[in-house]
Amino acid sequence: MTYTLICLPPTPAGTKNIKIPCFDSKNLFISRTCPAAPNVSTEEPVQLQWVEGPDPDDLKKCAMYLRTIPSKNLNTTIIRTIGLAGYVVSLTSLIIASVILLCLR
Repeated sequence: MTYTLICLPPTPAGTKNIKIPCFDSKNLFISRTCPAAPNVSTEEPVQLQWVEGPDPDDLKKCAMYLRTIPSKNLNTTIIRTIGLAGYVVSLTSLIIASVILLCLR
């Protein structure tokens, strides 16, 4: 099985075998080495092919820089992830604002 890696932020060009955090396609935390891609642009995500599967021993060792997802779901997954984070931040802000207003009364 081949995984598509989306590296955010991209690894610097010419640097190899950098450990960067990642999720697998089931949103489990995994940690793998992401090979650097040549001519990396800082504006766009870098897509890399990752031939071996996630290592279960590395679970819970990473954060949101890298996500392994099927290529066909690439755009929707990124949009959904950003959208969900936005909702959480907005909801948290709303709750905090409500508590502050109640305290001021």
